[in-house]
Amino acid sequence: MPCLQIERRQVVDVPTPRLLVQEHHAEQKQCPSCQQITAAPFPPGVEAPLQYGMRLGAIAVYLVQQQLLPWGRACEVLSDLVGAQISEGTLACLMQRCAANLHVVETHIKDALAQAEVLHQDETGLSVTGRRYWMHVACTDQLTHYAVHAKRGQEALEAIGILPRFTGTSVHDGWRSYFRYPCLHALCLVHLLRELTYLSEEQGLEWAADLIALLLCMKEATEQAREQGHAALHPLEVADWQAQFVALVAQADATTPCAQAPPGHKGRVKQSAARNLLTRRPCWPSCTASSCLLTTIKPSVMCAWLKSSKKSRARFAVKRARWHCVASAATYRPCASKACICLALWRLRCAAIPSFLHSRRPELLQFMLKSINGSRREPTNKRTHN
Repeated sequence: MPCLQIERRQVVDVPTPRLLVQEHHAEQKQCPSCQQITAAPFPPGVEAPLQYGMRLGAIAVYLVQQQLLPWGRACEVLSDLVGAQISEGTLACLMQRCAANLHVVETHIKDALAQAEVLHQDETGLSVTGRRYWMHVACTDQLTHYAVHAKRGQEALEAIGILPRFTGTSVHDGWRSYFRYPCLHALCLVHLLRELTYLSEEQGLEWAADLIALLLCMKEATEQAREQGHAALHPLEVADWQAQFVALVAQADATTPCAQAPPGHKGRVKQSAARNLLTRRPCWPSCTASSCLLTTIKPSVMCAWLKSSKKSRARFAVKRARWHCVASAATYRPCASKACICLALWRLRCAAIPSFLHSRRPELLQFMLKSINGSRREPTNKRTHN
């Protein structure tokens, strides 16, 4: 009878796990003439009466390093699934052997991270044999390097050896040890938003909520620029964002005074979380530039805020020796209806003040103008260009 059709069904399963034990014999023979005893060598890797092979070692390291299982549970998994009775000491030896074999790979990763344009760095506490250690991470979108060190600061960074050779832009949480190196620096906005969220939700600070909204709008602007194929935001738009940012920070600084020490008190006075956050504000302008530029196609492009007295990569700077007011309009949609006024200040900085015609807080313009009028001398000659 002919077959009309064939119906196929498959069952996917794994074979019954079992250990494969290979025993090697090395013969010893004695020369009948000179009585010299010659022993045959064992294959490479067979150095002890009992050892575990590469496949079993790879599975053990994978369970601990990739799946993050505790050592005891990893040994239990190997015992239950394949019947291998491995101790935690043997597991430690397997990981040391794997780390030694990957030393060349680690060197290549560190060299590539040191040559990257933008490097993200962070550190977090880690318990090692009951003692406080620190896990340092340096990464890009393609590479990640972890290192555990007993120190958190510069000693650990020098031992790791990535940041001392780095010349690009380092994005971090503002830990002061990072600023000891001459590369460009940008504050991580994830850390900043986390602190601002606490100040807004737990302490009810309005300026913190406004800063969160502003930073998220800046992020949206960079995403729009990337979709339009731009390498960076327009310098006038960057200045417009920065002006709103600086105005909010100035208002927060004025409404969050430093705690004063009581009479007879010695040492530093404990400050509030908001005050401690504002104390780190010298690096905030780079944070604003990073949110506008570092997330676009060319992450190495920086604005002129940190180096306003020099010619910046964003080509937006005001020379300190010239006092002038320039009115212009931004070209991108988020700032299309705002005018920017650039003023050269006596404090070696450049402030771009938007018109705030469509801002949620138009009173910030008056607040910032009062701050500027109180911190500079009136020039003898002012020129205005429309």
